[in-house]
Amino acid sequence: MEIQQHKHLILTGLRTRYDDHMPKEPDRVSSLRKRVAHAPSDPGIYKWLDENGRVLYVGKAKNLRKRLGSYVSPAKKSDGPWKESFKEQITDFDVTVTNSELEALLLETNLIKQLRPKYNVLMKDDKNYLFIRVSLKDEYPRVETTRRFEHDRAKYFGPYLNSFEAYQSLDLLHEALAYRACAHSTDALNRNTHAAASLKPCLEFQIGRCNGLCAGKINKEEYQKRIEQVIDFLKGRKDNVKAILLERMKAAATDRKFELAAKLRNYLALIDGTREQKQIATDTTGEDCDILGVAILSDRAHVVIMHRRNGRLIGDTHFALSGHAIDAGSVIEQFLPQFYDNGREIPDTVLIPEAPEDDAGVLEELLRDRRGKSVRVIIPERGRKSQLLQLAERNAREKARQMELKWEAEERNTKGALEELAELLNLKSPPRRIEGYDISHLGGTETVGSMVVMKDGKAANDLYRSFTIRTLKSGQVDDYKAIREVLARRMRRLTEDLPQEEKKWNAEGVSFGKALKKDQKAIEEIHAANASDMSDKGIDYKNYLVARHGGEIVGFGRLIKHPQGITEMKSIWVNESFRGGRLGQFIVRKILRSVKKGKVYCMCNPELEEYYARIGFRYVITPPKVLADATAAFVKKNPDQPLGVVLLWEAHQNKVDPSLTARPDLIVIDGGKGQLSTAVDVLKIYQSDIPVIGLAKREEEIFIPGKSDPIPCPAESPAKFLLMRLRDEAHRFSNAHREKRAKNAMTASSLDEIPGLGELTMKQLLARFGSISAMRKATDNELQEILNETQIKNIRESQE
Repeated sequence: MEIQQHKHLILTGLRTRYDDHMPKEPDRVSSLRKRVAHAPSDPGIYKWLDENGRVLYVGKAKNLRKRLGSYVSPAKKSDGPWKESFKEQITDFDVTVTNSELEALLLETNLIKQLRPKYNVLMKDDKNYLFIRVSLKDEYPRVETTRRFEHDRAKYFGPYLNSFEAYQSLDLLHEALAYRACAHSTDALNRNTHAAASLKPCLEFQIGRCNGLCAGKINKEEYQKRIEQVIDFLKGRKDNVKAILLERMKAAATDRKFELAAKLRNYLALIDGTREQKQIATDTTGEDCDILGVAILSDRAHVVIMHRRNGRLIGDTHFALSGHAIDAGSVIEQFLPQFYDNGREIPDTVLIPEAPEDDAGVLEELLRDRRGKSVRVIIPERGRKSQLLQLAERNAREKARQMELKWEAEERNTKGALEELAELLNLKSPPRRIEGYDISHLGGTETVGSMVVMKDGKAANDLYRSFTIRTLKSGQVDDYKAIREVLARRMRRLTEDLPQEEKKWNAEGVSFGKALKKDQKAIEEIHAANASDMSDKGIDYKNYLVARHGGEIVGFGRLIKHPQGITEMKSIWVNESFRGGRLGQFIVRKILRSVKKGKVYCMCNPELEEYYARIGFRYVITPPKVLADATAAFVKKNPDQPLGVVLLWEAHQNKVDPSLTARPDLIVIDGGKGQLSTAVDVLKIYQSDIPVIGLAKREEEIFIPGKSDPIPCPAESPAKFLLMRLRDEAHRFSNAHREKRAKNAMTASSLDEIPGLGELTMKQLLARFGSISAMRKATDNELQEILNETQIKNIRESQE
């Protein structure tokens, strides 16, 4: 569509160049804000410029003043890293007023293609893609292949990323419809429709590559009918062509023309193969629509367009876009006008995941003008269309991931990135093992951490580990505390070496062993002296592990078993002169080393929860009744003491892990200076010299310990891309773990907290009784089919 009488108002005097003494950022933003207040309220386009006059961004607006004001308004928490970075670079703007928002959209599209601004999403040049072109403006249309669009009335199909697929489709169409005519005949007839009498049979007709238009074998009406059938096939309506090929194949087999029959069979297999993919989404509406899925990964946008014709999904097209992507809405706003430009087929409906900032109405108007009839641009919320959109988005994410994996697969890419990273961070050698950490939560619930690993620059999925955060209560949001817990648990598994630690204690004159009978009195006296901290019930020297120094007991702990099959660790005590040296932690870990399977509970002061979390304990929401009663009794006897918390340690979660015992060459934290500082503190506690950096989302800045400013790094640096890839993978993995926990929480039952019931046992119970309520109503005799007496007793106690 060409716009007549384009009303352009170029605002003069708005482009003011700053001299060498450019004011500080607050003054600059304030100056821009004042100028924006006088901008027109008309629709139009705007360009943001940097200090060198380069165009950073081109956009359109229904109200220029309002839109420009949104960029220079005071910072909000909702402002993303893109906007923060963008606002730091803008120093000037220019506007062009138009008659309508539609005119603004057309002008914006042209300017984006022409200027290719840094912060706009740009379609990559499509010259590498192959299209099938049908010249509908001609009385005798030609079907041909091309790699470029022309400003004509032709119909384009594609793009075909695999040129062989396009040529094979045209070959089978000629086999079925004999649509091809020699260029000599179509050119002559399009120039002069009365030229048929002067045409002569061509060589291509004699070898079967021309349908005989030149020899008068078919007339104009028949030729046009065949071209219409070609167009139907390319739109996805393939039943007619399939029927023709099937009939000819049977005839060829009957006539014993087996080579021809095999060729036709292969064509049918090609159609059936694509038909199988199309059946992913089929209905009887016969509607034509395109479904846009958008994925943003490593600051880049990927778009998948799934094409649905005649009610069937017939294929998809993928575009990796250049430029910085903000969100799906802005990607769609800039991508759609470029995609449906210059003759590309526009369907009845376009499904999108998110509306542009203004609305989808102006896009509908633009597509309607280009198509010549109405087009709907909608965001489906339910039903089949919503499912199709989810499929498109899933494909977009997968294709984005595959492109990054392809980049990784090129050894020269990863090798160069690692070498650059070593130079950038001043490492002794390129890091072979890099670990990335991320925290994910949903409003403070289901907080989890992730550890992803790259070995030689490639993702090592089998070494990924997830962490359920134990030191945060539900609803508590504290990323720093979560990072501290994850890294502490990671470093504990890396640095934990009980034999080596015991040698160090021995060197200091401290020895460990089981308590002797003669120690009974000394243990009782220590309990009596610390009655407000330790229970004096059931003191039996046989249950104690003691630490001695010069023959004197300087620390101990015990492991006891309750009648209900519950194992509890309690009475952890260390002499004052040895506190602060982690002797208590060593005693606890030495005791736990003897536990090969099962669970160990521990009751402690809430202030010591993080202390025990470092060893591997986690908070228990609903403790076993015997422990809850014991905690209540202790507080009743010692009213000045806080109500203790019950923690749980599980043997299977603390076994030797090959990934957690491997030393990384570099640790990458998702976050800026605050998160990095937390990580550095944890490494100091464990006396580790592993290099650690932070990758902040704001402008993808890299922070290193000891420096308040990010280190300089080129925007398109392979090293930075590698770090972003690692960070995005950590984010994906932590989100997946959180979603899985949230899903499990919805189906969790009170059976989970009953001691002695494993996962297999619970599955058997549910299979036998159908539901938890039915199981609880069952008699003891019925339960005995699956459970033992202790398990049945625990279930009955949980019902009290």
